[in-house]
Amino acid sequence: MTKQEFLEELRETLLAEGAGALVAENMNYYDQYIESEKAKGVSEEEVLEALGSPRLIGRSILDAGGYVVDGIPDENPGSANNAEATEGYGDMGNAGGSDRTDGRYGNGSGSGSGERPDGQFYLSGGAAIALLVLILVVVLLVFFGLIRLLWPILFPLLIVMMVMRMFSGR
Repeated sequence: MTKQEFLEELRETLLAEGAGALVAENMNYYDQYIESEKAKGVSEEEVLEALGSPRLIGRSILDAGGYVVDGIPDENPGSANNAEATEGYGDMGNAGGSDRTDGRYGNGSGSGSGERPDGQFYLSGGAAIALLVLILVVVLLVFFGLIRLLWPILFPLLIVMMVMRMFSGR
């Protein structure tokens, strides 16, 4: 698969769900990403292989953007009408437009999490909060589990310490 074929398949996947607003932004991002990797000495084939399926990437972008991926074009969740043309997309080359280096994918709505093409993992705000709550619950369960386990030892020890304190005159 060539870069041109990859980008065209990604474009078709986004347009199949009526996500015209997402096309130019994501086409430019992936075009620039592929070119930057090639500039680092990685072959185009290796870059495309590392990225994986453009259809899967497109579905992830749609999912993060709030689209229902069912083959029926929907309205853009963020606007009243999603019949926006994909002008600025041009010939899939460096058509100008947004520079996607902020780590957001889809329409930047902040929903979802995953792995970016550069290999870094990201979490949305909601997923990060859920992860923190889960960690807190696990820590509390471990703490109270240890207290319950050590209670037969701690309770008599606490009584002995209180008695000693009473008789020591403090």
